[in-house]
Amino acid sequence: MSNEPYYDLSGIVPRKRQEVLRRIEIIETYLGGTISSAEAMRRLGVSAPTFWRLLRAWRQSQRPADLGATGHVFKARMPIDEDAEVLIQEAERGLPDASIRRVVHNVQMLAQQRGVHVPYRRKIEALVQEARRARGLRPEGIVDLVLEFCALDVAVVHPEHGLVAPVMCALLDVRKGATFFGMTLSFDAGSSSQAARTILDAVARADRPRSAPVRSFTIPNEASSGWPELGEALAGAGLPLSLEAVRPRASARSLVRLLGKRPAGVVLLPDLTRRPPSERLVKLKFGDPIVSVR
Repeated sequence: MSNEPYYDLSGIVPRKRQEVLRRIEIIETYLGGTISSAEAMRRLGVSAPTFWRLLRAWRQSQRPADLGATGHVFKARMPIDEDAEVLIQEAERGLPDASIRRVVHNVQMLAQQRGVHVPYRRKIEALVQEARRARGLRPEGIVDLVLEFCALDVAVVHPEHGLVAPVMCALLDVRKGATFFGMTLSFDAGSSSQAARTILDAVARADRPRSAPVRSFTIPNEASSGWPELGEALAGAGLPLSLEAVRPRASARSLVRLLGKRPAGVVLLPDLTRRPPSERLVKLKFGDPIVSVR
């Protein structure tokens, strides 16, 4: 790139600098309107939430170190044999409530019995998770947008309790696949103010391509402070709002059905979502903890 000398790469280890420059080039190409967000994600090899996070970081700071390159080069998805795909789908349907590990074991066993060549284990796991997410998108009628909370296995410094897993509030478009529209982090779950910030985060993404009108927008039905007012505001804005009763564990687990257990490599902790910060302590696995969340 012609502007490489103008970027400060001193905070990046040498082996990752080329990947950081590649990311900068793709993001700048997207900002210039030459490629779509979908094409930018494909070239970067990242998920939608990771892409929007990188885009926001670059817009705010223009610091290459904030792009957090892993050095991993995206590999195009290779098609699998039709017989293998049918076998994997059959095994998943036969064990709809079993663990991913058990389904994968059954796939490998059936493949050996039938003489069908299947991909490697991690690929099978990904295909099984795709099938489950697709089946879990609309379990009870048609829904377009979903707002939900779930704890994340990420270390954030809490002013009183040390390293705590934060709670993510996510606004998802689930018409075709689970796509992030907005996301925020907080130490407390179920807050109407965090839900409002998440919706504002989605509104702030002005460069997101416009989609079809929303037919159904589902939010938690909570009686706590602020929720009735938020519902009235959304309905007053013309959104076809529907309320869903909050079942602490089941509600958080709905995000796992939609996104998988490790979206963008971050582990979801649904069973910890409604616990207080003092009961969501985590250990730092690598790198530095996040200093704070709002």
